[in-house]
This record gives sequence, C-alpha cells and structure tokens, in this order.
Amino acid sequence: MPQYNFLCRACKKEFSKILTLSEHEKGKIVCPHCKSKDVEQRWAAFYAVTSKKSKKGEPLGQLRMRAREVPGR
Repeated sequence: MPQYNFLCRACKKEFSKILTLSEHEKGKIVCPHCKSKDVEQRWAAFYAVTSKKSKKGEPLGQLRMRAREVPGR
C-alpha cells in the first residue's frame, strides 16, 4: 500500500498515512494531531522495485516500454 504525506492547514503539522487506493480516493483524511479535515496532500519521493535494471541515462519512454516487457504483467 502506498504511503501518502499530508499537511494539516489547521495545526500546520505534517503527517503520513499508509492507505489503500480506495481509501485515498474517498478523501476522508483526518489530522491525527488536531482531528481537522482541512488537510492537503504533499509531494513525496518514492521508489519502485523492478525485475530488470534500467540503463543509466535511459529515456523514461524506453523504461516504460521495457516495463511492459516484464513477464507476468
């Protein structure tokens, strides 16, 4: 499940939550500090584990094409 970062506009504290995609789509996120629903999602870094190594400097379009070649997808 993805981890999402949020900022509460009411208390100005950042927090993160691990949510399923359906939970995230519902958008009923509550600040764990002040219980406010006035929160905004923040950008966060992420990583992906793949079965093939990408070549350094390989354009993103080629990486996407190679990702489709992975068996079982």
